[in-house]
Amino acid sequence: MIYYFPQLLDFKLMYQYISTVGPEIENLRIKIITKTALKSNHYWIMNVIGKLSNLKVLKIHKDAEVSFGEDGFKFLTKGLKYLQQNGTKLDKIQINNILGGYSQDYLYSCLKTQPDIKVLKFNHTSLLPAEAKAIGKVLADFKNISELDISYCNLNSTKAKDIADGLMRAKKLEVLKFNNNPSISNGADSIIYNLAFSPKIRHIDMSHITTSSAQTAEALYKLLKISGAIESLNLAHSGVFRYLTEDFYIALGENKTLNFINMDNSSTVSNITYLGKAIAMNAKRNGSLEAISVRSWFSNWTSFSSFLETMRVSDYDHELWYGDKKIAKEMTKGQLDKSFHCNIKYFNMEYSTILSNCFKLKTYQKKTNPEWPRFLTFVS
Repeated sequence: MIYYFPQLLDFKLMYQYISTVGPEIENLRIKIITKTALKSNHYWIMNVIGKLSNLKVLKIHKDAEVSFGEDGFKFLTKGLKYLQQNGTKLDKIQINNILGGYSQDYLYSCLKTQPDIKVLKFNHTSLLPAEAKAIGKVLADFKNISELDISYCNLNSTKAKDIADGLMRAKKLEVLKFNNNPSISNGADSIIYNLAFSPKIRHIDMSHITTSSAQTAEALYKLLKISGAIESLNLAHSGVFRYLTEDFYIALGENKTLNFINMDNSSTVSNITYLGKAIAMNAKRNGSLEAISVRSWFSNWTSFSSFLETMRVSDYDHELWYGDKKIAKEMTKGQLDKSFHCNIKYFNMEYSTILSNCFKLKTYQKKTNPEWPRFLTFVS
C-alpha cells in the first residue's frame, strides 16, 4: 500500500501520521527541503525513519539549490541506526543529488547500518573520492548486493577504480549501471575487467561514457569470453566501437548467455562484417542472442548488403574462428558451402541510410538453400 503525505511544515501532524500508519509503510520517498524553514533543522528525518519498522525501500532526493548539510547526514545516520537496532533490514537505498561536502564523512556510516542491503542507487550527483571509496568498501564487505547504479555520478578514472576494487568481491551482483559518466576514461577498463569473473552479473549499462580506449575493448572481449551469466550489455554511444577487434566478435559469437546487445552509435561503423558473422556463429553454436540495436551503423545499401552476406557461414568459417586453422585448410566440398544462420527477433537499425526499395528478395531466393534471418521476413 502507498501513502502520500503533502509537503507541509506541520511536523506535529506528520508525526501523528507516522505513528498511525508507520508499521504499514514499506516504501518511503523523502524530498529534502530547505532547513532554514525548520526550527529543528533535519531532526525530523531521524524521527520519521526510525519509526518505520517494516521499511524496505528508502529513496532520498532534493532540488539542486537545497542544501542537506552536516546535520542532515547526522540525523539520517541516526535514523538508520534506529532501524538497525529495531531489526529492520532495508532492501534498497536510493540517493539522488544529496551527496557532496559533508556526505564524504557520513556515507559509509549511513550504509554500514544496513549490511544486508541488496540495491544501491546513487544518481545525478558528483561523487567525491571518499564516497567512491566508501561504495567500493560496501561492495567488498556487504554480501547481498545484487544491483548498483552509479549513473550520472561524474566518475573519473580514480573514482571508478576505487569502486572497481570492491566489485571483485561482490559475488551476488547481477546489475551494474555506470552510464552517463563522460569523464570515466580508462576507469571503465577496471570495472569491466573485475566483472568478467562475476558469477551472477546479468546486465551492464555503460552507455554514454565517451571512452576511447583499446583497453576497454579488450576488457569487453574478455567479459564475453569468460562470463557465464551476462544477458544484456548496453554499449550505446560509448565510443568503444572503433577499438573492437575481431576477437571481440569471435567472443560475441561464442557467448552462450548474452540475449541483447545495444551498440547504437552517432555515426556509421566500419566493422559491420564482423558483427554479421558473429550473429551467424552465435546461432550456429546455439547461443542466446536474439536482440540487437545498431542505430546509425549502415551508411548505404552496399554496407547493409555486405552485413547480410557475412551471415552466410560455412563449417570452414566456423573452424577458422573456433577450431584449428590447419584442419580448416583441409576442408573440401560441402564443408565450404555457406548458409544463413540467425536467431535475431529484434533488430534496430534506425537512422541508417538504406533505401527500402533496394532490397530484392528474388535475388536472394536464387541462392542455394537460403535460411532467412527472422528479421528479414517482413522486408519482401
